[in-house]
Amino acid sequence: MDIVVSNAAAPFPLGPLSGLDPEALGRKAAADLGVLHTLATAFLPPMRQRGFGRLVVTSSVHARLPARPARRCAAR
Repeated sequence: MDIVVSNAAAPFPLGPLSGLDPEALGRKAAADLGVLHTLATAFLPPMRQRGFGRLVVTSSVHARLPARPARRCAAR
């Protein structure tokens, strides 16, 4: 494996940081970082042995709300 992409993110209610439940925030962080740790543990050692590899980590708000198709403008 040369490139591993992690796009995993646990759902989480959006809101101001000051209003977040600390326990819920801890569970969110543990879930998201747990996936990253699992991937890094499995794939980084062989990548280092070969001298090449990439671990790409990305996420978005779509973990909570999937994207909807854009509405088309009516023809004039």
